[in-house]
Amino acid sequence: MRVGFIGAGNIATIVMELIKRENLDCEVTSVFDSDFQTAERFRRRFNEDIVVCRGIDSFLEDVVFVVEAASLSAVREYGVRVLEAGRSLVVMSTGALCDWLLFQRMLKVAEENQVKIYIPSGGIGGVDGLRAACLGNVERVMLVTTKTPESLGSGVKEKTVLYEGPVKEGISRFPQNVNVAATLGLAAGFDKTVLRVVADPDIENNMHEIIVSGDFGEMRVSNVNKPSSHNPKTSYLAALSVVALLKRVLGVAEVGT
Repeated sequence: MRVGFIGAGNIATIVMELIKRENLDCEVTSVFDSDFQTAERFRRRFNEDIVVCRGIDSFLEDVVFVVEAASLSAVREYGVRVLEAGRSLVVMSTGALCDWLLFQRMLKVAEENQVKIYIPSGGIGGVDGLRAACLGNVERVMLVTTKTPESLGSGVKEKTVLYEGPVKEGISRFPQNVNVAATLGLAAGFDKTVLRVVADPDIENNMHEIIVSGDFGEMRVSNVNKPSSHNPKTSYLAALSVVALLKRVLGVAEVGT
């Protein structure tokens, strides 16, 4: 399978390292980044044969599977174009899919071109169990995200709830949360999902807890996410989830929903 990256930064670097380590049956053939020098460094680090593209059309010529590892704006600008070209797309910047009109357009184009949109679990666990639970009656879906006050733009000196309410409004107030909260909203339904944002000066790593209750019972999934060693703003687990997804797509057996 020929794979290409939109974005050649931290996430793409981790994913590429793991593709090599895990000996996945795929070949990274192309990379496209708005910063040409970043893409060039990526090529020199991993494989001189990788084609560094200056435009989306040339990028799409020799790939069948695209990993977006760039930004919300990259999804908005290139998501539909990738799918129109008949390429399946992994979306890391899931916050862009809070734009329901964009998401519906992408779904329609993917169906018309018989390709898929893949949304990795990113920096949270329990997404497969949540999807299963939501097939029944679910009374409560909450994401509790706890971060340092500095990372949330707050100056509080003790543990404080900064926001609790609808997930979409929370995303607009705290864009640092956008991808984790959006992934949960997409899995459970934005109308069902509540976001609580907590600032805690006594923690070092980001914490996410998913609380779900319904006819199935109750589920609580907690994550304490260590940052990537390449970039502290990136969750290492989020990058790992892309490689786990690639292994599932390439494999002949699947574990989990």
